[in-house]
Order: sequence, then structure tokens, then C-alpha cells
Amino acid sequence: MNIDYLCYDKSKEISQCFLIRKNKLKTYELYNVLFQFCKTDLQVNANLKKTYRFYRESRKMPWFWNDDGYFDSLDGNPSDLIGIFHFSENNSLLYGETMKRSSSFFNYGDIKENFTEKN
Repeated sequence: MNIDYLCYDKSKEISQCFLIRKNKLKTYELYNVLFQFCKTDLQVNANLKKTYRFYRESRKMPWFWNDDGYFDSLDGNPSDLIGIFHFSENNSLLYGETMKRSSSFFNYGDIKENFTEKN
């Protein structure tokens, strides 16, 4: 799923969402893997503000989802967000975070552990 929109200062900004299947990595390991993925993609899409959002596979967000609206919008499902990275136009990291979230019934989506970097 790709969503293109203009931000307030009228420069081009791209937001991309990804679904992560069967993540077994620790938060700092996941951070390194996702950060490298983002940096590789930024080489192709240079000179754009870019936000990457990574979601875990769950009952609300199954692996076999499609763009026809099988479930609520990704932005409406923050309890399954496990990684977010914001980059400036010059490809420098503004903010990056990965999270391990609870999957139990009573505290579903609570952050159990996180790893963050800011510039």
C-alpha cells in the first residue's frame, strides 16, 4: 500500500506501509533490519520526505489482506504497529522506533519493549 500526499510546506512526501510476517527478532535486531531496508529503498527514491510504517501480522491484519479494504485502515490500527521510520529529503533519519507489543486479550497492543533513535 502506497499513499502519496503533500505535506504543509508543499514538498513531496511519501508514506509506505508494510506487513511483517512471523517476526522473531529482538527490538534492536528488528530496528537494524528495517533500517537497512529503508536505506536501500531511499537510494531509489531520493530527495523525498519519506515515512515507513511496519505492522505485525495479527487477526486484525492477516497476511492475506488486500487493498480492497479487507480490514480497517492501517493508520486506524496502531496496536499492531511495530516499526516506524521518518526520513528527511536528504535521506537522514529524523526518527526511528521498533516495538514489541503484547498479543494477550486484556492488554492487546501494549508496548512491552521498544528501541528508539532520534536526530
